[in-house]
Amino acid sequence: MFELIVGLGNVGDRYINNRHNCGFQLIDYISDYLNLTVNKDSHTGSCFSKFIFNNNKVFFLKPNSFMNLSGQTIRKFCNFYKIDPKNILIVHDELDLDIGVVKLKRSGGHAGHNGIRDCINNLGNEFCRLRLGIGRPKFQAVADYVLSDHTTDECKNLKKVFEFLVSKFDDFFYFEFEDLQKVFNGYKLKL
Repeated sequence: MFELIVGLGNVGDRYINNRHNCGFQLIDYISDYLNLTVNKDSHTGSCFSKFIFNNNKVFFLKPNSFMNLSGQTIRKFCNFYKIDPKNILIVHDELDLDIGVVKLKRSGGHAGHNGIRDCINNLGNEFCRLRLGIGRPKFQAVADYVLSDHTTDECKNLKKVFEFLVSKFDDFFYFEFEDLQKVFNGYKLKL
């Protein structure tokens, strides 16, 4: 069971609706859905909330650092709360998946994602990932694409993906990881 669910993103108003901030956006969506109080962690300055389910505590974290330095912040948070990296789920944008596709994965490489690279450097690679598809740009440099805001259609589709994920939230407490993969890895939003 996960003790910490982290959304990756960049801090600052100019990044709020960027494709690269899907992780932050999902954490915000879950926190709103569950009506959680968002607090500021005194050790990292990060925003976090806590959810208790059947006597199990789960933290939701938005690191207070730029994406490329997320791992350092997550490590500090985990050290203080004594969370093993094996019990972390990191949510991030994924260029190699189409919009509307989600994949749940354990360990692996960074595939060029600098936020995940820093997480691996600071936590090892035993953490799990929820990869949210944003698709690859057709006519734009990757950096410009991920740091651009979602289109109106993308926002609508992302909301549907978030609704699906929240509808399956209880599964995180009852299913083994391999069974969770069957639930999530078969999901593809019909566009």
